[in-house]
Amino acid sequence: MCNGFTPHDVIGLGQEALVAQYEARLASFEYVDALWDKAKANCLDPANDPRFSAVAGLCDLIQELLSSAEHTGGGDQIRYGRHRHGPDQAEELSHR
Repeated sequence: MCNGFTPHDVIGLGQEALVAQYEARLASFEYVDALWDKAKANCLDPANDPRFSAVAGLCDLIQELLSSAEHTGGGDQIRYGRHRHGPDQAEELSHR
């Protein structure tokens, strides 16, 4: 589903909007990933606990959306420091 959406992102958004989209999707990914990590830190097994199936599904979806945003070039602008982030932040974001 997400792979089919990438061309629409490219057509519908300018470069600044693509970068903003990437940043928003990255923030969403980090939030859901933190939920998963917190469950593991609390000695839960989210991979095998049906109560976390919604979190797992959302994580998969957001990973695909983030990948799509990277393929449209939004991530490149951050990675190579051509956006509002300073070089240190651009480097930090590129290693995630």
